Amino acid sequence: MLGWSRDDLLGRAMHSVIHHTHCDGRPHQRESCPIYRAFRDGAVHRVNDDYFWCRDGTGFPVEYTSTPILDNGQLVGAVVVFRDISERRRTEDSLKQALDEVGEIPPPLQSKLLRVLQEQTFERLGACRALPLKALALSPTIG
Repeated sequence: MLGWSRDDLLGRAMHSVIHHTHCDGRPHQRESCPIYRAFRDGAVHRVNDDYFWCRDGTGFPVEYTSTPILDNGQLVGAVVVFRDISERRRTEDSLKQALDEVGEIPPPLQSKLLRVLQEQTFERLGACRALPLKALALSPTIG
């Protein structure tokens, strides 16, 4: 996933290899790194929104857990388990955009739209009964 072989990484400081820079280009200081902190404080650190860098210079958003390794009570390292959250980020961005667009709809219509989506029924003006509705995807746009 990161493009490095085990032999490439043996003996190297992982922070300087995969976690050296935030996604916006700011340096990620080793002292403030939750992975590195697991070495120092012996605590498990969980991070839901960070960035790892690949061998080819590209990167991707991650969530990870850094768990210290103890040998006879001595801190000797840490195990980091991470997950690529690129797809989740894209989904969150799409949802935010859709919610922003809903926010442009006048409030009385917003409440009606939400009711229709929750109840999965709607009433035509002047109708005597509600009609079933199946909404598979909704991307409101105005204009």
